[in-house]
Amino acid sequence: TGYNSPAAYEKARGKSIGLDEYNTGGANTIGKWTSYLTDDLTLSALYGVGNYSRKNKIAAAACPAVYDGRPPLTQLLYLGCWSEAAGIAIDDPNAKDKRTAARLDLSWALGKHTLGVGLDNEVIDTVDGSVYTGGFYDRLFRLNAGQSIGGTGFTNTTGAPIDYVRNRVFSNGGTFKTKNSAWYIQDDWQITPNILVNLGIRNESFENQNDKGQPFIKVKNTWAPRGGVAWDLKGDGSTKLFTNAGRYYIPVYANTNVRLSGAETFYTDFFRFTGAFSADGKSVPGKGAQLGNRVVTSDGSPKDPRTVVDPNIKPLFQDEIILGFQQALADRWSFGVKYTNRRLKSAIDDVCEGALSEEWALANGYSAAQASRIGNTIAGCFLYNVGGNLTANIDLAGNGNLTPVTIPASALFLPKAKRTYNALEFTLERQWDKRWSAQFSYVLSASKGNTEGYVKSDNGQDDAGITQDFDHPGLAEGSEGYLPNDRRHVLKFNGSYALSDEFRFGATLVVSSGRPRNSFGNYPDLAGTANGVPYAAGPLARDDSDLY
Repeated sequence: TGYNSPAAYEKARGKSIGLDEYNTGGANTIGKWTSYLTDDLTLSALYGVGNYSRKNKIAAAACPAVYDGRPPLTQLLYLGCWSEAAGIAIDDPNAKDKRTAARLDLSWALGKHTLGVGLDNEVIDTVDGSVYTGGFYDRLFRLNAGQSIGGTGFTNTTGAPIDYVRNRVFSNGGTFKTKNSAWYIQDDWQITPNILVNLGIRNESFENQNDKGQPFIKVKNTWAPRGGVAWDLKGDGSTKLFTNAGRYYIPVYANTNVRLSGAETFYTDFFRFTGAFSADGKSVPGKGAQLGNRVVTSDGSPKDPRTVVDPNIKPLFQDEIILGFQQALADRWSFGVKYTNRRLKSAIDDVCEGALSEEWALANGYSAAQASRIGNTIAGCFLYNVGGNLTANIDLAGNGNLTPVTIPASALFLPKAKRTYNALEFTLERQWDKRWSAQFSYVLSASKGNTEGYVKSDNGQDDAGITQDFDHPGLAEGSEGYLPNDRRHVLKFNGSYALSDEFRFGATLVVSSGRPRNSFGNYPDLAGTANGVPYAAGPLARDDSDLY
């Protein structure tokens, strides 16, 4: 729920403005056809459509966010009727997804070999976006004599401090399409009666489009080799040793289309504060004379897809190795042990460090105007392979012609994305005998690195694919260690029991240890270190959470 609060929420909750409503879910329809063409040849086809709605009705949708950050306040004061729970920017109330998938598989038994080939195709249509509650967002500041408001051309020449309002307008969204396709070939080879070898390779392609149907990420022909061996040690199926190894690519999430390539309007105006607030419960600060020029970040047009993504970007992928053992015991029981290792090999995320990009450009022969354009491009948040060199297409002359500019990894002070997962799983199972069955497992695992993946569970950020992890070097400091989703011990049980031929009962239990404790804090105003190297933090590093 949200409250109309003229003072800090912890002091005066005010009058309720209503409940936020969310309506999510949908229906999946899948059809599958299988044909046994011959005794040795099987063909199957699948087609499915899934519709998912993410409708919402936010009580504070008409209420602009208002902050007061003027001294002597030591922390921001929340004013007005907007809901902190809903956030400054709220999602499109009619957001939805439609997923259409098709698959074709052919299996051919040929002596000791069973060959398999297949095709996958998936298209995701997304309607999404976000807008500031109330249409804008206000924040009060104090400008001392002689100080300037960056980017506006305004300097306080009154000889005394003045209070001013920063007024931001933001909206972003549209209709987006994501295409994923793949083909594979595999061979199950019974080398001996006791040894089965599985070899295969998967080729995948990904394409993410902006609101105009233009691809801004297009990756073709990624090769994912996979293989495994299963050894029946005694030849009677009672003892099995197995291993698998493979590479797995992960498509770029559709949320990235919305945030990086939507039709975005984002500009900022500055006004002299009149000293009064509106009396309609919204506490909108009075705006006097405009101070300086409007600062336009986005003009409402979809960004050129060539200017938001590194043209050399590689897809996210990880390698996995599994080694396991299973032993049959008496009376339908079996015991197993499995070791799993997963290692992140390439990661995609956004970087928003315009200040360091501009500093590098100035130090490497670019003019002030060109350096500013380079910095502004990266400051708008740019997608690339984290920790490597960044190549961006820049309109250096301001004439629409793009020039590739490569910023070395050393200039951004960002670490490489790292994640390793190691797990040892012990299982004890009792097969179903028309009366009861049971499965027990205990997993001892550790997940270490500096990125969980597409989302962040420590701060609840579900902005898949463009988290804050690597936006600025300061946000990456101290991030390496046991990851927020690491649960060292997990115990699972599930079982079923047939009370009669008509009634069966089941139960599931999951017990897991707690997650690592993380610490959060404000980044120092003046300077910090990235990988042990000092650098100026810059205003964006201190104000990143305020951008949206």
